[in-house]
Amino acid sequence: MRPIWDLHAEIVAQGIPIIGVGFVDSTVFPLVVRIDFDPAATSEQRTQAQAIAATFDWSDEAQVVWENLQQRKMAKVGFATETTDRAKAWRAIVSLLLDENNALRSWVMSFKAAVAAASNFADLKTRIAALPNLPDRTLAQAKAAFAAKIDGGTVD
Repeated sequence: MRPIWDLHAEIVAQGIPIIGVGFVDSTVFPLVVRIDFDPAATSEQRTQAQAIAATFDWSDEAQVVWENLQQRKMAKVGFATETTDRAKAWRAIVSLLLDENNALRSWVMSFKAAVAAASNFADLKTRIAALPNLPDRTLAQAKAAFAAKIDGGTVD
């Protein structure tokens, strides 16, 4: 069963000023809750909070869904703003992937330009042959590029 503080968090997330929530009687189902409102809460906010409490899903399945949504939220916040070593590592990896993807996209655009500019097949072959090769990447290169991203401070 979902904990009562999940209901509290859901009400507060809607901007409704409350002091807290609690069970009137946790032995009966459906569960009956009490909402202690902040004096600043308007009658519309009180009605909205009561509606949230009345439709709150206490099931274990809802708890799993709620936890998953919270983890997604924290993952986005963590990736964007955390300064931990793991967050920096993830940002460095994503940055490396973007660099590699952009290099490939640039080559594809050059290829398209060569095809568009070619006047015949022989000219096309010459233009394509002039494009830079895309060598395989090694693990050592990936490690060095990763270290450079970290040391460069671009992923802080």
